[in-house]
This record gives sequence, C-alpha cells and structure tokens, in this order.
Amino acid sequence: MYRPAAYAIAQTVVDIPSVLIQVLLFDIIIYWMAGLAATASQFFISVLTLWLVTMTTYAFFRAISAVVKTLDDATKITGVAIQILVVYTGYLIPPSQMHPWFACKWSSLCCACPEADFTLQGYDGSIGSSTASRC
Repeated sequence: MYRPAAYAIAQTVVDIPSVLIQVLLFDIIIYWMAGLAATASQFFISVLTLWLVTMTTYAFFRAISAVVKTLDDATKITGVAIQILVVYTGYLIPPSQMHPWFACKWSSLCCACPEADFTLQGYDGSIGSSTASRC
C-alpha cells in the first residue's frame, strides 16, 4: 500500500526520540563512570556520536531486512555481519594480521564511536587503552 521508502523514513523518524533517550541514559552512566572529561561540550558530542552510530546500525539492519524475504534470513545475516564488524575492530585481531580488505577502520561501526570519543578526549594513541592505535 505504501512505498517502501515512505515506510523506512517513517520508521527512522519514529525511532529518533526513543533512540536518543536510550543513548542519553546509557551515556550518562558510562561517560561519567569512565572518568572522561567533565565538560558539557565533550559530553554532548559523545552523545551525538553514539546516537549517530546507533542510528546507522539501525539503518544497516533495516537495509539487510529489506533485501531478504524472511525475518529468519535477516537475523542470520545481521548476526554474522555484526560478528565480523566486532572481530575486525582491532581488539581481537591486530590490524597487521588482518586481510587488507577487512583492515579498513572506517568500515567498522564498532570502532568509529570509541575512536571519536577518545580523539575528543585528546588521546593521541600512545595510551594503551586508546582505540586509536587499534582501529
């Protein structure tokens, strides 16, 4: 009855406030527990990056589910895709040992948000806990 694009846009618009509330609650707890910089600007940029990565992940899942016919197939594909994204962030396999096609740090949604937050905090990659040296 409705075009698929209209349905996708409507879902995204409806998700914006609920995802923002979830991200805000999560980041309020995690940001301060991690002892990151206590400035409003850095906190809200952290919330923004986490919200953007979450919305991108939702769009990724919806794109896969739009391509396949059943929910079961979509669940299998997204499960494998997320495992690949997590494995190739640089935490489990060092970038030097990755296949060159998979070593691209910008292709991983799981690496983009922590790297942006650590860059925002002023880490230069010399600290062992920074993801900048891993991604």
